[in-house]
Amino acid sequence: VMGGFNQESSYRETMEAYSYGQAVIEVPSLGSGTSTLKATDSYNEYSVRGGFFRVNYNYLDRYLLEVNGRYDGSSKLAEGHKWGGFFAGALAWRITEEEFMKDIDWLNNLKLRVSFGQSGNDNVGAYQTQGSISGAQYYSFGTNDVIGYVPNNLRNMELGWERTTEYNIGVDFGFLNNRISGSFEYYNRLTEDLIMNKTLPITLGYSSVKANVGSVRNKGFEFVLNTENIRTEDFSWRTSFNIAYNNNKIEKLQY
Repeated sequence: VMGGFNQESSYRETMEAYSYGQAVIEVPSLGSGTSTLKATDSYNEYSVRGGFFRVNYNYLDRYLLEVNGRYDGSSKLAEGHKWGGFFAGALAWRITEEEFMKDIDWLNNLKLRVSFGQSGNDNVGAYQTQGSISGAQYYSFGTNDVIGYVPNNLRNMELGWERTTEYNIGVDFGFLNNRISGSFEYYNRLTEDLIMNKTLPITLGYSSVKANVGSVRNKGFEFVLNTENIRTEDFSWRTSFNIAYNNNKIEKLQY
């Protein structure tokens, strides 16, 4: 049994000022330049916090169980959608450890396994849900020039975790003192609430907004076969063969 807590934080702040045409290069003075002094700055901060656990159980080296999970919160996501739970589990049966398999000498390993797992993705900017403001913009108000600010992007107060759920079933095998070994695995992976740019009508003044727009499914199989053709003290010859098939399908898309 294992449990823990993790905290990840990122903080970045920059400031830059420059001018050109200094009268005396040896004197590091921005104010001595002949060009207009310009200054810019930036600030970026986010954090991810969560807890996790794992439980492993082994009975007679025949039946294996693993359960784990985590609960994470991200400051990047919208209020009310910052936290998400992600869980996984796996079962395995080592058939060759059973009593009725002891007399089969040519079969060294045969294991069936099935698993389920979830993971999350918060790959967006630190302030994607806040609607950041651009720098000063000058525009005419009547007969006067005034300063205003313009939103850089639309806020999305429902932006949440992108979630991937996967199911696997497989078999591992080994024959003839494991000189022939391999595995076969089938998987079905569904990613929901994809985080992408959603296209907006141009009349809104913005071309897109970051949103949870749909789901995509990947499913297929993988087969691996390893052989040890020659094994001597001075020479060995091994071969490996693998084949995989994957089918990718968009299940839903609000684009």
